[in-house]
This record gives sequence, C-alpha cells and structure tokens, in this order.
Amino acid sequence: GLGDVYKRQAGHSLKGRTAEAWGKPNSTLSGVIRIRVLVNRKGQVTQATYSGGEGPAAGSIAVRQSCIQASKQSKFSVDLNAQTNQAGVITWKFE
Repeated sequence: GLGDVYKRQAGHSLKGRTAEAWGKPNSTLSGVIRIRVLVNRKGQVTQATYSGGEGPAAGSIAVRQSCIQASKQSKFSVDLNAQTNQAGVITWKFE
C-alpha cells in the first residue's frame, strides 16, 4: 500500500572483497539501481555515481540519490594489495 518501503537487497562486483556494512537507501518504488563505485584499500567508498537501473526506482532522482549516498556509506573489507582505487558496481534491488 501507500507509504510502504520496499525490501532492500544489495550486491557488489568487487573481486576479493566482502561487504562489511551496507548503507541504507530508501525507496517506495520497486526496481534495480546500479551505482559505480571506487573503493580504496581501506575498504571505503571514495566515489559513487549512478550507472543504470530498471523499473520505477531507476526513474526516480530521489531514489538514485539515496542509493548514491548509501553506496558512499557502505564499507568493504580491507585489501592492502588492491589497487589504490578498485572499481566496481553496487547493485541495490528493491522489491
């Protein structure tokens, strides 16, 4: 119904990393949002930009911004052997 917040799932494509903490985006729309991220060796997201998506959520600037913010707040495992800025994609799914 109205005012429902969709259940959130998150995944990522950063090889050799585990997610230690996910940010918490909010969406009252269903769909998928992909955020391209750069992660430093300490596992901090240093950059996050919208890279695509599907469904009503992807059409909402507010949801996209929420996912960018949540991606920046996400934290990954430390990898001292990784490149300085490891690129990957965080995928947020709302259903």
